[in-house]
Amino acid sequence: MRFNVFDLGSRYLFPSLRRRLVEIRYREYGLNQMKIAGLLNITQSAVSRYLRMGRGGTFDVSRFGDIDARLRSLARRLVEGVRRGPAPRTQ
Repeated sequence: MRFNVFDLGSRYLFPSLRRRLVEIRYREYGLNQMKIAGLLNITQSAVSRYLRMGRGGTFDVSRFGDIDARLRSLARRLVEGVRRGPAPRTQ
Protein backbone atom coordinates (compact mmCIF):
# COMPACT_ATOMS: atom_id res chain seq x y z
CA MET A 1 0.00 0.00 0.00
CA ARG A 2 1.31 3.42 -0.92
CA PHE A 3 1.02 6.48 1.27
CA ASN A 4 1.48 10.11 0.43
CA VAL A 5 2.60 12.82 2.83
CA PHE A 6 -1.00 13.85 3.59
CA ASP A 7 -1.95 10.31 4.58
CA LEU A 8 1.03 10.13 6.92
CA GLY A 9 0.24 13.52 8.40
CA SER A 10 -3.39 12.72 9.08
CA ARG A 11 -2.65 9.26 10.42
CA TYR A 12 0.40 9.97 12.61
CA LEU A 13 1.34 13.65 12.96
CA PHE A 14 -2.03 15.29 13.62
CA PRO A 15 -2.96 12.87 16.42
CA SER A 16 0.45 13.50 18.04
CA LEU A 17 -0.13 17.26 17.91
CA ARG A 18 -3.61 16.85 19.37
CA ARG A 19 -2.24 14.59 22.09
CA ARG A 20 0.29 17.23 23.12
CA LEU A 21 -2.39 19.92 23.15
CA VAL A 22 -4.56 17.72 25.39
CA GLU A 23 -1.58 17.01 27.66
CA ILE A 24 -0.73 20.70 28.09
CA ARG A 25 -4.31 21.63 28.92
CA TYR A 26 -4.66 18.77 31.39
CA ARG A 27 -1.32 18.91 33.18
CA GLU A 28 -0.43 22.59 33.04
CA TYR A 29 -3.83 24.28 33.10
CA GLY A 30 -5.70 21.76 35.22
CA LEU A 31 -8.66 21.37 32.89
CA ASN A 32 -10.62 18.18 33.37
CA GLN A 33 -11.14 15.65 30.61
CA MET A 34 -14.75 16.69 29.94
CA LYS A 35 -13.77 20.35 29.53
CA ILE A 36 -10.95 19.44 27.15
CA ALA A 37 -13.27 17.18 25.17
CA GLY A 38 -15.77 20.00 24.79
CA LEU A 39 -13.11 22.48 23.67
CA LEU A 40 -11.69 20.12 21.05
CA ASN A 41 -15.07 18.69 20.04
CA ILE A 42 -13.96 15.14 20.80
CA THR A 43 -15.17 12.57 23.32
CA GLN A 44 -13.93 12.27 26.88
CA SER A 45 -12.82 8.75 25.95
CA ALA A 46 -10.56 10.17 23.21
CA VAL A 47 -9.05 12.61 25.73
CA SER A 48 -8.37 9.71 28.08
CA ARG A 49 -6.68 7.73 25.30
CA TYR A 50 -4.50 10.73 24.39
CA LEU A 51 -3.41 11.07 28.01
CA ARG A 52 -2.60 7.36 28.32
CA MET A 53 -0.65 7.48 25.03
CA GLY A 54 -3.14 5.05 23.48
CA ARG A 55 -3.70 7.58 20.74
CA GLY A 56 -1.26 10.04 19.20
CA GLY A 57 1.84 8.51 20.76
CA THR A 58 3.77 8.00 17.52
CA PHE A 59 5.74 11.26 17.73
CA ASP A 60 6.80 13.00 20.92
CA VAL A 61 6.32 16.55 19.69
CA SER A 62 7.44 17.97 23.05
CA ARG A 63 11.01 17.17 21.92
CA PHE A 64 10.73 19.78 19.16
CA GLY A 65 11.02 23.12 20.91
CA ASP A 66 9.56 25.31 18.19
CA ILE A 67 6.49 23.10 17.72
CA ASP A 68 6.00 22.70 21.47
CA ALA A 69 6.23 26.47 21.98
CA ARG A 70 3.50 27.04 19.38
CA LEU A 71 1.28 24.40 20.96
CA ARG A 72 1.80 25.95 24.40
CA SER A 73 0.89 29.36 23.02
CA LEU A 74 -2.23 27.94 21.38
CA ALA A 75 -3.24 26.13 24.58
CA ARG A 76 -2.75 29.32 26.60
CA ARG A 77 -4.85 31.41 24.22
CA LEU A 78 -7.62 28.81 24.16
CA VAL A 79 -7.69 28.47 27.94
CA GLU A 80 -7.71 32.26 28.40
CA GLY A 81 -10.58 32.48 25.92
CA VAL A 82 -12.53 29.93 27.92
CA ARG A 83 -11.94 31.80 31.16
CA ARG A 84 -13.06 35.11 29.61
CA GLY A 85 -16.09 33.65 27.90
CA PRO A 86 -17.11 33.98 24.28
CA ALA A 87 -16.06 37.03 22.34
CA PRO A 88 -18.82 39.50 21.50
CA ARG A 89 -20.23 39.11 18.01
CA THR A 90 -19.65 41.88 15.54
CA GLN A 91 -21.79 42.65 12.51
